[in-house]
Amino acid sequence: MKSDLTDPHRVLLPQEKNEQPVLQAPSTFVPWNIRDLVAAVFFFAITVITALAFGETARSAKEGDSAELIVGGAVTAGLTLLIVGVMARISRLRTVPVVTAVLAVAAFAVVLSLAGGGILDEQNGDVAGVPTVVFFFALVEGTLLATGLIFTRYKYGASLAAIGFVRTRGVRPYGVAIGYWLLAILAIGLWAVAMRLLGFNQIFESDSAEDALDIAGGSLPLAIALVGIWGPIGEEVFFRGFVLSGLRNRFGLKTSVLLSSVLFGAVHVAPGAIIPTFFLGLAFAFIYVRTKSLWPVIFAHSLQNSLALVAASLSLGS
Repeated sequence: MKSDLTDPHRVLLPQEKNEQPVLQAPSTFVPWNIRDLVAAVFFFAITVITALAFGETARSAKEGDSAELIVGGAVTAGLTLLIVGVMARISRLRTVPVVTAVLAVAAFAVVLSLAGGGILDEQNGDVAGVPTVVFFFALVEGTLLATGLIFTRYKYGASLAAIGFVRTRGVRPYGVAIGYWLLAILAIGLWAVAMRLLGFNQIFESDSAEDALDIAGGSLPLAIALVGIWGPIGEEVFFRGFVLSGLRNRFGLKTSVLLSSVLFGAVHVAPGAIIPTFFLGLAFAFIYVRTKSLWPVIFAHSLQNSLALVAASLSLGS
């Protein structure tokens, strides 16, 4: 019999003699709780409101309205401090809130300098010719990305693999992604036919892809960069990597897939987009569960958005 080096009094069993240390795979789920989800939504909402306050403050600076500038600046500063406080509360690194505060102040100074230099056009809402709504959309999607990363990496100290940044092998995961995406498209098509047969044509008056092109000032490349690439990255990190993983810890697979898809559909507030987005959310969730990686999910999401933008562009062009 062979003794254990760590405990000379314990005798190893025969099957343990040749056993090698087993490397454990990183956790596939983020161990958050419901309070974390509430804090994440709060963090996201406050960031969006702060962005709106930025815009109003910059407009006041351009118009020379000192009273509104002071109020807007105070509101923006207060909201920025609130965001920094939230980050300090959920983050274990002191440098994170400090860097956030520095970036917020720098961004505020840039907006004011642009307004003073005449680069910001408050009438058309442009910054150097780029619609300000583009910056707003980029910030919103970036906030979703940052929220998932901050909670995962800094509060719980989990690896990025915990939210799905896992390397895939071969093309099979992407074939799985295309398969589920096609099923979602079929479900959306059947739903659209049913709605038209029932006379609910008014829900199709707004086209999300056309709205995205309008946001990008009619530029298809800019729309694809924002909605076809940046948007899917931020949304998948948050809804699949963060929300779905955390819900699965508490409610199990089926319920977590359903709840995360409902939440994903609900944030797309246009009446004609909620149900289709719910179906897509289901497809993206199943892709994530099957492949255990965010990359095929981001691929499917990007494919959906990019093809919709191209179709909308061709439709408007004709």
